[in-house]
Amino acid sequence: MFCVTLPNGVDGCEVRAKRTGVARLYRFHCIGVGNAELDLQGCWMPSRAAIRAHADRVALALMTGGDRPDWSEWFVDVRDTRGRRVLLRAFTEVRVVG
Repeated sequence: MFCVTLPNGVDGCEVRAKRTGVARLYRFHCIGVGNAELDLQGCWMPSRAAIRAHADRVALALMTGGDRPDWSEWFVDVRDTRGRRVLLRAFTEVRVVG
């Protein structure tokens, strides 16, 4: 297993929401068989819908930038600052829009 800070600049990271106090910090870890990409920085999200949409963007960013041919056993494991799981999203459930 290795640690990589996923880019906080992935579209949808709500930095402005942090300033208004309406968002919470979440970490979007990508977990696969024998490997993991750990989000050491986290991202501020204002709602459950935003968390799900950002999880999809994180998975897509990893899939399009990665060299693995099979992502079927990978998940985005979203955790709050206390380490509690908020969402577990399979890469195979990610919706490609556009």
